[in-house]
Amino acid sequence: MKKITKLLTVASAMLVMMLAMTFTTMAATTVTPTRSMTGSEKAVTQSYTFTQNTVLDTEFTLYKTAGVVIPVKVSESGALEINVKANKVEKIFYMTLYTDAACTNKVSGLYDSFNVGDSNITKYVALGSKNTYYLRLETNSFYTPNNEQFTDSITVSYRFFPRAERTIKSGQTIKYYRNQGSDIYTFKYKAEATGKVTVSLPYKWGSYLTFKNQKKSDILTEQWVSSIYSYKYNVYVKKGAVYYFVTKSNGINANTLQSISIKNTAVKVKMATNRKKAITIKNKKSAKCLITPGDKSAKWYKISLKKNRHPYFDLSGDVTGVWKLQICNKKGKAIKNMTFRWYGSKSKITTWGGWKKGTYYFKVTPADSKSYGLATFKYKQAK
Repeated sequence: MKKITKLLTVASAMLVMMLAMTFTTMAATTVTPTRSMTGSEKAVTQSYTFTQNTVLDTEFTLYKTAGVVIPVKVSESGALEINVKANKVEKIFYMTLYTDAACTNKVSGLYDSFNVGDSNITKYVALGSKNTYYLRLETNSFYTPNNEQFTDSITVSYRFFPRAERTIKSGQTIKYYRNQGSDIYTFKYKAEATGKVTVSLPYKWGSYLTFKNQKKSDILTEQWVSSIYSYKYNVYVKKGAVYYFVTKSNGINANTLQSISIKNTAVKVKMATNRKKAITIKNKKSAKCLITPGDKSAKWYKISLKKNRHPYFDLSGDVTGVWKLQICNKKGKAIKNMTFRWYGSKSKITTWGGWKKGTYYFKVTPADSKSYGLATFKYKQAK
């Protein structure tokens, strides 16, 4: 009886060894993803094939999982984009990312299945540090004595969106991945022309935009950009100056691919910073005024009054901050009670009584270095 038991044990062991010998483990080459700073960079691509003979794990004596483990080398914090395209998929497989080669420590944010019939899927996962990560693609377990036959052949593309500061130009659209709701992304911009810059942030749930100067001090803090404003926001810039646009989500648009676009439109306005060279505004005519961030100089306009008339202005514009508007006498001194604080809304400056005939000045000064914009002043001699 002991001999029979021993023979059965040996036979069982040989059977298991024979079954095990029919499987191989697929070793994959380390992948270094394309570093994507604009979203237009071509991804690194690799193809993989695994079958019932490509074993990753033996769960029990007769149950196996097949697949491949791919080392993915990342040199900084950011987000990994993985696109999986089916060449031939006959058995469902699962995708999981790990921090270790033994595949024991999962990275949160990436676990998905690729089903028979799927053509391709794209997944993003936030990675907080430099490391070699391990992408494990594995089938569900199968019963080896049935000798299940299948082939999964796929092509995987890899790109990496770093958290690093980016440089953007007018006419350019940059795609970037937002890891978390509170993450901020910084875009450096050097103005090609003095004028208007339209920033587009087309995310349906809206984003916050902060506008900074060359020293990265705030000019404009966390303005809400959403469908209410067609996902756009305007600022005004000076040619050659460096600015920074900082984006931040509203807290609910994590784990998504985003984009930012910049368009610079040149604005040419005739202005004078010296009273003696003041721009003349004739009766019932208009003049424009452009102030860019950091510009503290006054802008001068000259008007004339007939006898028993008084000045009247219609104000309109795209203005941020506060502008100080003053009606001055012929020597450039502000007339009593003729100083106004304007916040950019469409409004009027109305005066009363009969003024003396002669020359007057209209003086425009930004209240501080954070006040800027483009305005139109229409002048009229009121009776």
